[in-house]
Amino acid sequence: MAEEWYEQGLQIATPQERATYFEEGLEKGETYLPWAWKGIGDTRRDLGDFEGAESAYLQVVSLNPEDADAWLMLGVTRHDLDDLAGAAENLEHVIELAPTSAMAHYCLGLVRHDEGNFVGAIGEYERALELYPQFAIAWYSLGDARGEQENMTAAAEAYEKAVDLDPTLVPAWGNLGDVRADLRYLDDAVVAYEKALALDPDYVPAWFGLGATFEELNQFPEALFCYERSAEMGDEDGQKLAEIFRGKGIQPVKPAEIAGISEN
Repeated sequence: MAEEWYEQGLQIATPQERATYFEEGLEKGETYLPWAWKGIGDTRRDLGDFEGAESAYLQVVSLNPEDADAWLMLGVTRHDLDDLAGAAENLEHVIELAPTSAMAHYCLGLVRHDEGNFVGAIGEYERALELYPQFAIAWYSLGDARGEQENMTAAAEAYEKAVDLDPTLVPAWGNLGDVRADLRYLDDAVVAYEKALALDPDYVPAWFGLGATFEELNQFPEALFCYERSAEMGDEDGQKLAEIFRGKGIQPVKPAEIAGISEN
């Protein structure tokens, strides 16, 4: 019954009303306490109050030490607070409680990644994917970690899997373009950047990467067009390169490959 009450509270659209609902639950009795604190933690996270959320989740795990989901949210929140050691400890505890939690392994991978422990990150991402092979964002993060190790072929494979599973994952398309360009698959890189920009015409890294790729292809007017787009959105490197190209008398030409993409 208390869990159903918690689930009902999550359906309240306004965070302030949701907070009031869960705070009132603190007066409903002992059975409701952990669920009320969990709802308070969730709502505080939605409001950007990560320290308040941390405090609430600590209340939950003190009342119910076996609540793996609360430990998970505590770990994720501490990661948001840049407490990497605390986050890792909490997420390792989640895995002790729920060894088959793909999300726990993935989140621990993110912590290892931020620690600079790319081997550890890859191990956690791969374990998450063993448990849940359709986990698109984990494939994306695995690509990032492999790229940090300069294993561009393996990184490309991970990004390709990510976009196969979730074709709307803009950063994965952008990073796939980057690694294809590093591997000198320049035409394929253009395709990946185009996919990113078709989804988000304001995605600056793809405009810059596309410009760099056209420059490698000796298509300088097209490169200038892309650098100008990135510069218009505040990219200093794009601005510098656009100025160099214009100084050489080059005129921008919109690439045929992105003819259907709107310019903002």
